[in-house]
Formats: sequence, C-alpha cells, structure tokens
Amino acid sequence: MKSINYFVRFLSLILIACSSSEAIKREKRSEFESNTFMKSEGFFLPKREKHLNFSNQGECFYEEEIIFLDFKNINQSYGLNYEKISEAQSYLNFEMSKDPSKYKGKVINEILEKLTGKVRFYDFPQYEAYNFIWIDGLSAIEKKKWLKKFLDSRHMENGVPILLSLCQSSYSILKFLEDSKLDADYPYSLGAEIFNNYDDKFEFIPYFRSQILTPFKKEARFNLIKSRTLKNKSLKNLILPNTLEEIIY
Repeated sequence: MKSINYFVRFLSLILIACSSSEAIKREKRSEFESNTFMKSEGFFLPKREKHLNFSNQGECFYEEEIIFLDFKNINQSYGLNYEKISEAQSYLNFEMSKDPSKYKGKVINEILEKLTGKVRFYDFPQYEAYNFIWIDGLSAIEKKKWLKKFLDSRHMENGVPILLSLCQSSYSILKFLEDSKLDADYPYSLGAEIFNNYDDKFEFIPYFRSQILTPFKKEARFNLIKSRTLKNKSLKNLILPNTLEEIIY
C-alpha cells in the first residue's frame, strides 16, 4: 500500500513538473511573440490623410488605403536594401487586401524574414522586353475593351505584359482581371503600393518613387503602353534598368 502511495506521489510530482515546464515555455513564447509584434508596429508609417492619397500622374485617389512602411527602420532592423523593402510593402498590401482580418504585424514579420533569405515576391520572367501597360484613366468597361484589343496588337508580341496602376492596388487589378476573364492573358501587375517616399539612402523625400531593377535583365527594353486618355501624362518616378519608351495605343 505504501509503495502505491509513493508511486502516486512520484507520478504527481512528475506531472506538476511537466505542466510547470510547459507553462514556462508558453509564457516565454508569448513574451517573444508580444515583443516581436510590438517591434513590428514601428515598421509602419502613420495613416495618411485622405486628401494626400491622390496621384497627380494618375489623376485619381487611391481606391484602397495603402499601408506604407518605414523603410529606414526596417533597414536598420533587417539590413534589407531599398528594393527588397519596396517589395515587402507591395506584398504586404496584397496579402492584407486579400484577407483584412490578418494581423499586419505578423504578416510583415513573415515577409521580412523570407526576404532576408533568397525568397523574392516579384516573379517576372527573364525576357528581352517588357510592356508596362498603364491602365489608369479608363472606366472598367473601357479598360476591359482596351486590354482585349491590345491582345491582338503587334506590341503584345514584343514584350512581357505587366499591368501598371497608380490608382488601384495589385489585388484590385487581379480581381478586375478575373472578373473580365483576362487573368490568364495578363498574369503580372504592379499597383499603387509599389510607390513610396524614400530615396536609395532611406531618406524621406516629398514625392513618390519606385525603383525595380533586379527582377529584370539589365539590357532589356521597356515600353510604357498608355491609352490616349493618358497621352499627356508621363511616368517619371518609376526607375527601371533602362528608360521607358512611351507608346500611345
């Protein structure tokens, strides 16, 4: 009987020790996650006032609220270069548009961790030429008609088509393409979230710019295809490996 009581007490001590150990592990994990998420809050710039969410070049207000990142803070924390942080901002906005219920602090940490490795979210194919198709200034019906017409143009054969908007997010462009049954024809897009207020040295500047170099061949040709609605508009703040040659279509 004594041996049984001793065994029960011994087993109880083991269970208590195990449960205490698990509790400590949970507490440490919770503390780590809390500190990580608190740190990640410093990666976001304050929300912009609505009247500032306007693109002079696109002549439009952003259709969605863009989450802007603090490039300088992220560079100091992760050592990422300008282009990778810009990519992080683009992908973060895509993920949050797709599922707004997600906690953006957790999402940005996951994205930044991946970008510190060899993961890239821009998956443009290596090609000799690219057509950046500026889709702003058109209604949804006009845009659908224009893009369908462009599929049969000689320009379509001369480069990889990448839809570009200074008004819509890349997720919004994707939904439009899916609804229009054009997503298979236009698999690549860049939305307004690619632009930011930083230069290469992470100093804040009073205008939007975006620099995308590494996904493309250095010797590639770049065309800017735009409708007659935008014929008097230029796109000066998108920096690519080579100059954009404008084509009115």
